[in-house]
Amino acid sequence: MAAITTSFGSGGANLAPNGAGGTPSLATALRDVATDLAAVVGTTAVAATALSATAVADVSATAAADSVATAVADANQANGIMNGLIVGTPSTPSSQAPGVGNTDWNVDITAGYSYIAAVGGAEVAQVDFNVHTGSLLLANGQSCLAWIVERNVGGNLTTIPVVGTPAATGAQVAPNDAAITAAATTANWVKVALCLLNRTGDATVTQSEDISVRQMFGWGGAPLANDLKAKYNVAVTLINELKTDLGEARALANDLKAKYNTAVTLINQLRTAVLAGQAVTLLTTAP
Repeated sequence: MAAITTSFGSGGANLAPNGAGGTPSLATALRDVATDLAAVVGTTAVAATALSATAVADVSATAAADSVATAVADANQANGIMNGLIVGTPSTPSSQAPGVGNTDWNVDITAGYSYIAAVGGAEVAQVDFNVHTGSLLLANGQSCLAWIVERNVGGNLTTIPVVGTPAATGAQVAPNDAAITAAATTANWVKVALCLLNRTGDATVTQSEDISVRQMFGWGGAPLANDLKAKYNVAVTLINELKTDLGEARALANDLKAKYNTAVTLINQLRTAVLAGQAVTLLTTAP
């Protein structure tokens, strides 16, 4: 293969017929160029990589969680038991006289402090607090539920029982809030315990006390809950904004994909046109 220098053709060098102008001659140089071009034209071009036909995945259509619209109740910060007032087994067991004799239902209550309708007050311990006494309450095979309630009447805090209606064991129902308000003669009250008495024989009773139902004073819990709720709402708003932004990014990605596909198609068309172009045939011998 002839070497063509940068001075090829300068001052007429290499251009005279039959090599009179030096080597390589013009004919030799042209033949070598023609050979090189033929080698390039005959090479199969590498096909453009096919673009995946899978569309960019859509963002999930699941809506973001709704903001909590209901404010956290502050009731416990206005009314509740601050400490103590634990209702439990009586020092003197509850009893039932035979037949239609009297039912004596007792519980013990520890000392404690409550805050109801802007009034705080301490209660001393109460031993054998009477839930019911002095008359027949239960027939054999019956049970009864009763609330122990702390109330505020005229600024005075006192503890009272609110006894429900006896019924066959298993069918007994606790007094509702309206019944409690009626018995307490005020709407300013809090639940301390729910007590159960069962008559299991002619002269036998069993009992239990549930203090998990009592209303405790909330201290700073309610403001903290409201503050957390507000922050949660801010987070929900941010999530919704991010969801919107993500949807816009998806649309942009799909648009870029379409433009990329268009560019690939154009490149393939240009490659086809180049490969389909007519090759130039150069004579390698004198005519």
